[in-house]
Amino acid sequence: MTEDNRPVLGGCFRFVDEQGIPFDFLVDRLDQHGMMPDWLDFYRDAMKKGWRHDRTMSRLREVVGDVYGPEFREEWEKRMLHVLSQLRLGLPEP
Repeated sequence: MTEDNRPVLGGCFRFVDEQGIPFDFLVDRLDQHGMMPDWLDFYRDAMKKGWRHDRTMSRLREVVGDVYGPEFREEWEKRMLHVLSQLRLGLPEP
């Protein structure tokens, strides 16, 4: 659940990668139904599939901004990068 009690849906990467569903369409539909994708889960699955960190973050930034707006995107990016640095996922070692 999100801070505002929205259900979080994992497994979204496979819909994009295997089913060919446009990511922005998927996120928009989830938003319309009061849900949000599990961003970290999407990131992890993208990394497992061989996506690079910069490509994945760029795609996520674009979709988050398109669906939720630039203010949400800025806060989302700060949080996402913080979590990734804490977990050391996809980020180069300091």
